[in-house]
Amino acid sequence: MLVSHFGAGQERRAHSQAGPLVQDAVAGRLAGIGAQGQVVAVEELGGERGQSAGVGDEDVGGVGGGSELHRTFGAGPGDRVAVLGIGGLGHLAVQFAAAMGFETVAIGRGEEKRELAEELGARHYIDTERQEPGAALRELGGAGLILSTASSSKPLAELVDGLTPHGRLTVVGFDGSPLQLPLAKLVMGARSVTGHLTGSPADTEQAMRFAVATGVRPRVQTVPLEEAQQALDTQQNGKARFRMVLVPGA
Repeated sequence: MLVSHFGAGQERRAHSQAGPLVQDAVAGRLAGIGAQGQVVAVEELGGERGQSAGVGDEDVGGVGGGSELHRTFGAGPGDRVAVLGIGGLGHLAVQFAAAMGFETVAIGRGEEKRELAEELGARHYIDTERQEPGAALRELGGAGLILSTASSSKPLAELVDGLTPHGRLTVVGFDGSPLQLPLAKLVMGARSVTGHLTGSPADTEQAMRFAVATGVRPRVQTVPLEEAQQALDTQQNGKARFRMVLVPGA
């Protein structure tokens, strides 16, 4: 069964959750939906009818978290990975990077976040109020991958200076403002800037299993439901600490 990027289903569970990772590896073509669905076997793919072409559930589910990050972002254990922002998304990224065996660099604003960064597993902390992040990364030897989880695009041009040759800056947090970046910074070092929204349902399940196995845990800031507007204002002003969760009857 072939499904879209966010699709889900019960038949051939791993394949129906895998979204774009499956591509053409599933035998058959699907027409119709639900009980009226029909499958036409594609003989040239090989394998038994009703089965995928030599790919079992255990093959899809056995990919480790580290290899998944390598597949998506091009980084492997032992590489230096930097995370900009230690908020709701960034504090998880720091934990995942450290748990996957990367030399993790956390980049935040304010010296008071250093202890938190180290607690989350970062080996280095760069305070943007005291250091220019790109220059600080260069002093460490550069980063092969920088994940920008902050909502501001202002520091991105500086961060590119901290990439190693062929390094990648991946943006997962943004504010909608344009990116001002001299192209020479990319061309001369064969560097790249990409965006990343989310993974497939299989990626999500894999990440959760990895989190359970390695102790990665989210931190949240609970707010009574009655204070929803104040919570929204705090979030929009950039003053939220981690994820804000509304709790009824708190």
